Amino acid sequence: MSRRLEEQLALHRMREEVWRMEASADMEKVLQVMRSGLEHLSLPYAHCGINLVDASRDPPRFSPHSIDTLGRVASTSAIFTSGEPLLTVWRSGKPVYRPDLHRDDPYGEHGLLARTYGEAIRSVIDLPFSHGTLAVNSALPKAFTPEAIAFLGQLAAVLSESFRRLDDIRVRETQYRDLEREVAERRRAERELDQFFVLAADMLCILGFDGYFRRLNPAWEQVLGFGPTELLERPFLDLLHPKDLRLGRAVLRQVAKGEEVRDLEFRLRCRDGSHRWVAWSAVAVEERGLIYATGRDTTRRREVVEEQRRRLVLERVHRAVLEMEKVEDFQQVILALSGQLVEVGFDFEMVGVNIIEVEQDRFHAYGARAGASECILSLDPLRGDVNTEALVAYWRRGEVWERTPERLLIPGAPDYQPALVVDVPFTEGTLALGLQSSTVDTSAMIALLRELAPLISLGYRRARDMEARRQAEVDLIRSAAEAETASRLHRSVVDNIIDAVITLNEDGCIESFNPAAEQIFGYLAAEVLGRDFSLLMPEDYRSSRPGYAARFMRLAAKQVVGTSRLVWGRRRDGSTFPMDMAAGEFTLGGRQIYIGVLRDVTSRRQAEEAILQAKEAAEAASRAKSEFLANMTHEIRTPMNAIIGMSELLGDTALDPVQREFLGMVQVSATGLLDIIDDVLDFSKIEAGHLELEAADFGLRQVVGQVMQTLGVRAHQKGLELAMQVGDRVPEGLVGDSVRLRQVLINLVSNAIKFTE
Repeated sequence: MSRRLEEQLALHRMREEVWRMEASADMEKVLQVMRSGLEHLSLPYAHCGINLVDASRDPPRFSPHSIDTLGRVASTSAIFTSGEPLLTVWRSGKPVYRPDLHRDDPYGEHGLLARTYGEAIRSVIDLPFSHGTLAVNSALPKAFTPEAIAFLGQLAAVLSESFRRLDDIRVRETQYRDLEREVAERRRAERELDQFFVLAADMLCILGFDGYFRRLNPAWEQVLGFGPTELLERPFLDLLHPKDLRLGRAVLRQVAKGEEVRDLEFRLRCRDGSHRWVAWSAVAVEERGLIYATGRDTTRRREVVEEQRRRLVLERVHRAVLEMEKVEDFQQVILALSGQLVEVGFDFEMVGVNIIEVEQDRFHAYGARAGASECILSLDPLRGDVNTEALVAYWRRGEVWERTPERLLIPGAPDYQPALVVDVPFTEGTLALGLQSSTVDTSAMIALLRELAPLISLGYRRARDMEARRQAEVDLIRSAAEAETASRLHRSVVDNIIDAVITLNEDGCIESFNPAAEQIFGYLAAEVLGRDFSLLMPEDYRSSRPGYAARFMRLAAKQVVGTSRLVWGRRRDGSTFPMDMAAGEFTLGGRQIYIGVLRDVTSRRQAEEAILQAKEAAEAASRAKSEFLANMTHEIRTPMNAIIGMSELLGDTALDPVQREFLGMVQVSATGLLDIIDDVLDFSKIEAGHLELEAADFGLRQVVGQVMQTLGVRAHQKGLELAMQVGDRVPEGLVGDSVRLRQVLINLVSNAIKFTE
């Protein structure tokens, strides 16, 4: 067999042995194969070995493995005092041949090799390969020919190739083992994930980009009440609260674009129609077209938070109501409410109170912007504005009014234009909240406003009571001033009135005695105060009627109070006098007080007596006159009847027209004179109260014509024309006393003639 073939065979064996290496113990087999190849090629070596380098350490570490000609294997890390020469060879990638160590020993290893191997080493060759160096030494100088060195170079190349392949195999084995571990770990993780997915209290789900569920855990059924099959058949958006739909669509688009969402809350519909708040976190795996999401039921937490916020707002507003000291502090209640709503995180523009005063036909509004320090006030009529009239209608029905106002005109806030206004009614009006968004859930807000409404009502009533109390205080001060003025006026009147004014208690003792009483009775006030009113009565009243004053005021007051009567008084000097007394009673401080106003009527009584005497004398004279007139008229009537009778007889004789006219005038005048006599007699009857009117038929025009004939001559003498005109509608015949009518007409026409020039 040729040397070339032997070399290839040795290299092939070396390659196979290296490939079969599985552990460090397998290095001995590699060394045995290498020794066998060197011997087969008859190379004069003493030792051959492989120095493996661990480049992962700093500094790199060498592990030498060697074998001698007898097949003894040695593995040690203390071959060299320093690995730097080998490291230099390995790093350079070029073989280093030292043919004669006695002549040239640059590494200083001659003595070390001798001590290590127990013999003198004369030549050494180090050939680097991928994982270290191939080292062969000999006891002979210049032991290795170029052909041998070339073979050793091929052997080093085989080692590099073999160790690299071995590394690849080990890497693949490691990767395979890692892959097996990863698959096992993934399967274990999937089992754990499945277990976690099933046991998780949170709502876990996988959705497609189309919004439909791909997988759900049992927590969904526990929270919402829907079974998995029901949920897998409907899109996620079908479960959203109507006011959260816009937000839900936006979130799906956001996640599908690769954005991560965390702790975003919205409401999901339950099987029973109620809604639960759920906080969502979601992320998308774009290459798979899936969205992984987890949700946590936060309804209870929100309820707790809402309860805390509610209590905080209620406590602060209640405190503001209790701290009110004047009506203006009601505005501070509204500002406190606004500040608390801001502090607890309510998103609003304005909160206000609308006081509806139906009787006054007015609408009083208090408003406070979010974070404002002053209230906005307005006062408007109830009628004339559509919004106001609608608000009053809702208030009367006790209903909550949610609306999107088209336009609001509020003094002091021209830019106020909320997206949604909520009005919650209470006794005196409504509690209003203007919101920036029309899609927010107002249920919690309305519930809070309903609880706030009684506090606001209490605050307004307190403000109203304070206003009434303040007005009452003003009125009381004014009334006290007026009472003081009236008291001074009363004292001034009582002190200056000409009548005696005396007040008594219910026992009849004198409590006040004005100056006029002092002047009338002759006593000073100090002398009579506290004494019985009977002191001022005549002796017979005091002696025969003990306790008369008290009984008079207590029992007989009903006959005196409100009227006046004549009583008798007694002066200090003992004289008595008549007086008019008007009495009254009133209660003062729970005590019954009687007041008497007395006037001395002595002079009036004297004047009344004189008038009475004069009246009696006048009545006697009048009776004498009436008797005289009655007698005189009877005396005159006799000759007048004779004249009338003779004229009637004369009228029966033959007379020419002129004579008959004159005779007629005589008869009329005589009759008129008789009528005058009758008038005088009637006058006396009138004075005596015996005049009676007749009721007989007579002709009105005839009576008036007789009056004209009687007075025509007198009118002609004064150059006057006396004419008579009776209306067409005046009837001809009347029923009455024609004599009295003629007397009246004669008196009237006579006066007219007398006073007409």
